[in-house]
Amino acid sequence: MRIHLVDGTYELFRHFHAVPPAQNALGEEVAAVRGVMYSIRGLVRDGATHIGIATDHVIESFRNAMWPGYKTGEGIDPRLLSQFPLLEEGLAAWGLRVWPMVEYEADDAIASAAERASRDPRVEQVVICSPDKDFAQCVQGTRIIQLDRVRRTTRDEAGVVARKNAIGEGQAAGDPGECAGRQIDFPHRPERIPLHEVALPFRERV
Repeated sequence: MRIHLVDGTYELFRHFHAVPPAQNALGEEVAAVRGVMYSIRGLVRDGATHIGIATDHVIESFRNAMWPGYKTGEGIDPRLLSQFPLLEEGLAAWGLRVWPMVEYEADDAIASAAERASRDPRVEQVVICSPDKDFAQCVQGTRIIQLDRVRRTTRDEAGVVARKNAIGEGQAAGDPGECAGRQIDFPHRPERIPLHEVALPFRERV
């Protein structure tokens, strides 16, 4: 089986800025939620059967205590923030595996799930559905790859190396962040992040 891991935070932000506002019968803003739901339905129609979706239920994380000035929820439109619980509820109602992260970030959940899934002999491949270059640190050969669903491109380890002239274990000539993202975003190896919140099995969606 193939595991698809989706960055729900990225998807929600992307749709919030891409589609016109819309409210449900209760007057709640739901346009971005609808956009993400349609997007996930498209992923299923394209053949995905095992899907995990991580969201930043709370924007702040443990990194805020480690690095002053690290990203917060300040300045984010309340109409966007209010849609996180609605998205999580909707995806869970579909039977999908949802990880609303509080202490850690959605990136941590995806990195941990990718590492754990890659060790499972039943898993043929892990697909991280996000264009975020930080996830390049997670790519392993052709077993863990990145999929940019907007540009319809995939990147395996050879693609990461070729793209930014990477050497060694994701170290780039020049700025390593240009190749494999910012190390601040993954200060711990994925297997060291508690896995009780991101454990397999994934719920099958057919």
